[in-house]
Amino acid sequence: MADPGYRHADGHPQRRKMWADTLHSAGSIQCGCKGACQEHTGQCPVIINDGDAWDLGHGVSLHEGGTGEDSVPECVRCNRVAGQLLGQASFRFSRNWWG
Repeated sequence: MADPGYRHADGHPQRRKMWADTLHSAGSIQCGCKGACQEHTGQCPVIINDGDAWDLGHGVSLHEGGTGEDSVPECVRCNRVAGQLLGQASFRFSRNWWG
């Protein structure tokens, strides 16, 4: 089952559509990643063009208590690397390896 934060009732599909419409109107938008991927400092320089693949990234992840209301388009690489890093950190610190 998908993460509950991505259900229709929680607004993720609506926010993605709103951003897709904005991107279509604007033609391009800069990736919203601010360094969570650890591949750059500050905002990602990638420009997402209408028709490009992109993910809806979260300023504060759902896992860390975010609501998704701060979601912005991010390039696929930034979003997925940041998610992978968050998952690895969560796994590493959520287990009692000595107990």
